[in-house]
Amino acid sequence: MYVQIRIGAFVRIAVVLFQMLACAMVVWACIDLSMLFAAAGMAAMSIAVFPFLLIRRYDLFCPWSFVMLAIFTGCTLQCLCISWNWPSAEYIDATLLLGKTPEFFFYPSLIYLLSVVLLTAGFFLPIRFRIPNPGFHREFDSRRVAVVVAICLLLAMAATVAYIRFTGGLSSGRISDKRTLISTLDVGSDEELQQYGPLRQVTKLAPISFLVLYSFLLSRYRRLYPMHWLILAGVFLVAFAMPFYSSSRADVVWLFIGATGVAYYHRQQHLFRNFAIHSAAGIGIFVLMSFLRNADSTDAMENASLTDAVKSLVLNRNGPGLAKTAQIINHIPDPLPYQFGKTIVIWAIAPIPRAIFPGKPLIHTGPIIGTEIFGTMTSGVPP
Repeated sequence: MYVQIRIGAFVRIAVVLFQMLACAMVVWACIDLSMLFAAAGMAAMSIAVFPFLLIRRYDLFCPWSFVMLAIFTGCTLQCLCISWNWPSAEYIDATLLLGKTPEFFFYPSLIYLLSVVLLTAGFFLPIRFRIPNPGFHREFDSRRVAVVVAICLLLAMAATVAYIRFTGGLSSGRISDKRTLISTLDVGSDEELQQYGPLRQVTKLAPISFLVLYSFLLSRYRRLYPMHWLILAGVFLVAFAMPFYSSSRADVVWLFIGATGVAYYHRQQHLFRNFAIHSAAGIGIFVLMSFLRNADSTDAMENASLTDAVKSLVLNRNGPGLAKTAQIINHIPDPLPYQFGKTIVIWAIAPIPRAIFPGKPLIHTGPIIGTEIFGTMTSGVPP
């Protein structure tokens, strides 16, 4: 059953004020082109929140919440940092701008904003033949829950142990680090492309079992007892082990988002408390993993700073950043040629293990974009 909150006057006033601020930034950019990024970032977010002036009720955990979150962190905040050269002009140029002037990003920014307009319209415009949601009317079967959770956990634990063994374990002294980097695109041995994809997919059964168990307990009991929390903690550790070991920060974030969503739909009376607890824990672990990535844990914690946290959350090439998108747009068709759907069709062979298909091409385009545009050789830049 979907639970929606009412869009009140405070939210509408906040949206109007944000729209006015975005318009002011656009005017500033017309006078000073160096403010292009700030104006485009604010404009993108203002487009995403505009529907709140028209709708009356909203589901906090509908997909649009995560679209807005991605735009806010990956575009708006990043663009503000670029316009004000924070933390430094050298870092911004080396990471995102690559020596290009604001004029280089003007045309792609228009395409970017148009895409946000179309995405927003596509999500909020009414659909005549919308399939109704049947809701969740059936109760959990405790025996089925037990069987599903047990099987998922056993498979996930076996896959996690195998993945740790194949990737060297903790012998390097790094407790959370990228384990399957692609060292170069021109590899002489296919072993350098081995990502152990099947094992990584099987380990994702553990987060599923955690969310199923969490939802079952919240639906069955009015309050959870210490034994329930102990069982949940054990299942959570299994679900958390693989993402933490391989420094898969996004998987950890989605695990906490899933837990927040389960609590939201089951315990609406404690919505903001549950949201605050899950969010604080998720952000804390995300920042910790960012400090530990590719560095000795002791040194990383001693040298940790707020700037490092912002770099990990905002100033990266993983989200829907305007600077990254502009670089890709302006590098097509040279040196990046048109793919004519190849990057979509190639996913048909993704389930085939590389051990069976040694010549399997790269599925993700991130390594190619990272090499051709950003000059990276050990990590990709996802489009």
